[in-house]
Order: sequence, then C-alpha cells, then structure tokens
Amino acid sequence: MILPCMIVRHTDNLSKTLQSTTMSAAEGQQVAGMTVSTLQHLRSDDVFDAFWSKVCGKAKQWRVNEPELPRRRKIPKRFGGAFPDTPKSYYRQAYYEGIDLITNCIQERFTQEGYATYSSIEALLVKAYQQDFETELAAVCAFYSDDFDKSLLHVQLDMSRSLFCSNSTEQVIKR
Repeated sequence: MILPCMIVRHTDNLSKTLQSTTMSAAEGQQVAGMTVSTLQHLRSDDVFDAFWSKVCGKAKQWRVNEPELPRRRKIPKRFGGAFPDTPKSYYRQAYYEGIDLITNCIQERFTQEGYATYSSIEALLVKAYQQDFETELAAVCAFYSDDFDKSLLHVQLDMSRSLFCSNSTEQVIKR
C-alpha cells in the first residue's frame, strides 16, 4: 500500500469515528491524539525511504518515468533556503510538510479553549447522574463565571440525578 493512502485512511477513520452518535468529547480527543501519534510515526526517514522505494518500483512496473524535480523557480532571498538537488529530497520535504499540516490541523481543533469547555460541560452532565461532579462543576463555573449561580446549578443537577434515578427504577419495574 502506498503511504499517502495510509495517511488518508487514518484521517478518514478519525472522521468516521468522530461522527459516531455515541462518541463523547473526551473520547474524541483521545482518538484524535492516537491518530496524531500514528501519523507522527510515519514522519521518519525509514518510512519515507520505504515509500520512495515503492513509488520507484511502481514507476518501473508501470513503465512510467521516475519522479523528477519540477522546473526550478527563482526563490526570493527573503525566503532563504536552497532548491533541493534530487527528486528524492524534494519529495521528502513535501511528504513531511503534508504530515505536519495534517497533524497540526487535528491538534489545533482539539486544543481550543472552547473544546475544553465543551468537554467539561459534557463530563459534568454525565457525572451528575453517576458520581461526584465537583471538579467538573468548578471548571464550568470558572469559564462561565457570572452567567449562573454555582449553588443553584448544583441543586438542579442533584435534582436531575434524583429524577433520573427514580425514572430508571420505574423503567426496570415495568419490564
């Protein structure tokens, strides 16, 4: 399998997983982290060399010209750097840039302050029905500060838990 297909498969798998109706924000963040980790393992000279060998082998098999350097363009001095001297070094740079772009985009989406707040709200609502939720309540209240009263929210969550537990018991008895 050619390596760019592997990259697309990992990101496509992440996309499909995140669209699951049962996926929580925290689980989504964890899956995104695993995808980034997997993609970063593909960012090595050994993996690129295997990819390059496969591409060159396929080119010979299909009687296609081997990869070549694109036409050399004059690079402004302010950008510095030199133009790569071999096709392999040119495509290695593009390969690394592609992996870096993908991993940075994924990380950027899951490290936003709004996402962390959303995750805290979700954890607060889930834990309110099961166990102690003081840590999550504090995080949510710190973000929303004056928008609502912490003690009133605490009371409402406790009441929701009682209502949920009584409804769950009734459902079990009806079965």
